[in-house]
Amino acid sequence: SASFHPTATGHGAPTAIGHNGYSPQLRCGVIALQEALEHMAWADRKLFAFLSELPDQAWHSRAHAQDWPVSGLVFHLVASADWYRYQLGGVLEVTSQPQSIADVRQLSREWQQINEFLVAEAAKEDGLVSFTEDGSIFSELRSTVLMEAFRHSTEHRTQIAAALKAGGHAHMELEDYSAWAFRDATARP
Repeated sequence: SASFHPTATGHGAPTAIGHNGYSPQLRCGVIALQEALEHMAWADRKLFAFLSELPDQAWHSRAHAQDWPVSGLVFHLVASADWYRYQLGGVLEVTSQPQSIADVRQLSREWQQINEFLVAEAAKEDGLVSFTEDGSIFSELRSTVLMEAFRHSTEHRTQIAAALKAGGHAHMELEDYSAWAFRDATARP
């Protein structure tokens, strides 16, 4: 098990030795939503690369008979991310259900562009954003929309892993998508 031993740095700020000997540095005492969204975008790219290596049959896997198949979960992730982009002032582009697994596989580029938009939104000042749904105008905090994007992506990655396991396909190790894996893969301090 990892140990956590606080020590003092030359600047008087706390530091620690944690997971794999990593020494985290305090950054202004604020946990950045932008970094969480960068993690989401990285994990989504990693997920799509993993799924792209699987046969079409794996994309039909379901955790339970009544659940969406992997292909439906991926489409839902991309369409929902597009909806969050729309709420933040973007244009809806993912508007029709793919007709085949090949169509779902083509969503990768669009998904990456949407995630880049969401990451960029985190750099903006928080405030109310307004959008129209079914003829009514709604307002929401930018930060709330972005937090939901992050949460939603994480939720469905776990459902995809469960569906693949239930279908007897390649094991998707969720630890490979963790914040520590992101830090190590992107050489973050």
